[in-house]
Amino acid sequence: MKILHLITTLENGGAEKQLVILARNQHKLGEQVSVAPIKGSLELKKDFTSANVGILDNLRNVNFLKQIFILRKILKAEHFDLLHLHLPRAEILGSLASFGLGVRLFATRHNAEKFYPNAPRFLSSWFSRLCLLRINNIISISKSVERFLVENKELRKNSNLRIIFYGFDENIEVKTPPKSLQDSRLLTRFVMVARLAPQKNIHTAIRAFARYHNTNPNGILEIYGVGNQFIELVELVQDLQISNSVFFRGRSNEISRVLESSQCLILSSRYEGFGLILLEAMQAGLPLLCARNSAIIEVLGLEHPGFFETFNEAELAIKMLDLNNPTKYSANADYSRNRLVHFNPMWTARETIDFYNSGG
Repeated sequence: MKILHLITTLENGGAEKQLVILARNQHKLGEQVSVAPIKGSLELKKDFTSANVGILDNLRNVNFLKQIFILRKILKAEHFDLLHLHLPRAEILGSLASFGLGVRLFATRHNAEKFYPNAPRFLSSWFSRLCLLRINNIISISKSVERFLVENKELRKNSNLRIIFYGFDENIEVKTPPKSLQDSRLLTRFVMVARLAPQKNIHTAIRAFARYHNTNPNGILEIYGVGNQFIELVELVQDLQISNSVFFRGRSNEISRVLESSQCLILSSRYEGFGLILLEAMQAGLPLLCARNSAIIEVLGLEHPGFFETFNEAELAIKMLDLNNPTKYSANADYSRNRLVHFNPMWTARETIDFYNSGG
């Protein structure tokens, strides 16, 4: 099968990194796979080329109308069996460029967010359903994303939808056994990997860390990510008088190394479509402290010992302090590691190909 994945960028992000994993494993299963970015830089170029996935770089940063013409020309010349679309801009471009060519269309919805983020809900819903006039086969990365799409009327009634979870990156070493905490050692290195945006609810994590810091002043919190809340988060850290212990590190292309040097991951999001960082932290052997909501529950399971109620900074602070107990620390890390079996990347690739074969 000859597959073309169309995606907004090849820059580091959850959807983009997961496409590397999916395309690599589709190639391992004998498919001929290519990817085409629409804009941005080629941060993940090496990851795709090393996986024997071709990159079609004719569209990137070109005028949208010209992109339609170029993509249409590519689809005619290369005779792809199907076009798999990732993220809203790719859905729009792919559905327009493929009109009348007989190319089968599939789309993955990666986020529990509006199709048109800055529009009123009814308008986003209308745009989403309009785009799906030509895209009947939809993959949702979690039950939470499916629920969002249905409740917000972003799907057409006749949509053929299947839930297919993300897979972990098999090229990253799984730390065996998971990390442990020695009796004489305190838990001092917390990490967050998240956009500095309201969805990620970083304020709650910072306030919880301030409570933790009152008991363990040697603790530090490192926050990797960029976003429009940077200034207000820095001001919050200053107001809490923990500027010497909270560090904003910006973006990193070496997340596996970041996790390796940390002792605990915090994910305080209001909601997640999936949360790829959870799988990455599991592979690093880290215990996880996470808000109990959305797809986070699907990934970690109902019995995860590191859950706290969303926005409850006091409960999160208690969970942080509890992890100074080596037994609780190991129990959390062991539980998290054992969840990886549910997210085999080859299973994700096989399920996706099966959907291709069974979809209209």
